[in-house]
Amino acid sequence: MDARADRRGRIGKPQLAHAQYSYPAGQAPRKWIMDPTLACGGPVADVGVHCIDALRYVLGADVVSVSTVAQRDEMSGRVEAIASLQMEMTGGVYANVTASARALYRTVIEVTGSEGVLIAENGLTVDRPVQLMRRRAGELQEAITVENGDGYTRMLDGFALAFAVKGVFLRPVVDAISNMRVLDAAYASWKSGRRESV
Repeated sequence: MDARADRRGRIGKPQLAHAQYSYPAGQAPRKWIMDPTLACGGPVADVGVHCIDALRYVLGADVVSVSTVAQRDEMSGRVEAIASLQMEMTGGVYANVTASARALYRTVIEVTGSEGVLIAENGLTVDRPVQLMRRRAGELQEAITVENGDGYTRMLDGFALAFAVKGVFLRPVVDAISNMRVLDAAYASWKSGRRESV
């Protein structure tokens, strides 16, 4: 099963997408993540950016505009604790990114097309196997499990190889810049209360 927006067309034209990353920040050793002088923000900047990047990659689309709702709590201080981003993407896809620093650990990526749905449970982790499912009208059509325990190793090996032989890294720097522009728009939307263009 090719997870990149099901290039064989088995889910039809992508229309909706969702990526979620939740983790209990109170139990994490990285206390600096809630310090706005050290961190760009809370879970949107910490892990939500990985959701944005994954959706851009899987859909082969860019974010056009974003609308953000978020909340702080006593533990988060000036950064958000929970947030939801609604994104308009090129190709007519509407996507949601949800990020929480208060829920139990979970990552998922889901793409709904005109003919079916692709779901990657644990899609953004190296701690657990990724469960890929393709559904049509609620019925399971295909399911596979992919081991991703060496994901960081493969990423660093690819970087080292590109650096050592002056090759091309699989993800160009413009991807990081595009992701940061989405983050800037997301935080601007939270502040302004309006949809912001990227």
